[in-house]
Amino acid sequence: MTLQSFDVWQARRRLAAHLRPTPLEAAPELGQAVWLKLENLNHTRSFKARGALNALLCLDARAVKGIITASSGNHAQGWRLPHPGWGCRRG
Repeated sequence: MTLQSFDVWQARRRLAAHLRPTPLEAAPELGQAVWLKLENLNHTRSFKARGALNALLCLDARAVKGIITASSGNHAQGWRLPHPGWGCRRG
């Protein structure tokens, strides 16, 4: 699958209601056009919440009821933290 700008726009639209926006910060010491996306300011302190939640929001509602994650770190937190009321349970 090739990522298109429209895909990024759709993900941004899906995630807007669930995750707070995080700032971009210029990093001129790393290069002229280098920017840092400060995902460490989000609930899980990582970018993985965006990817996990975006994947979940793309699923059919029936599939969401059968998701199991096996992670002790940021990926599992990404599934759980933005949507604790969705019936997610810890194993």
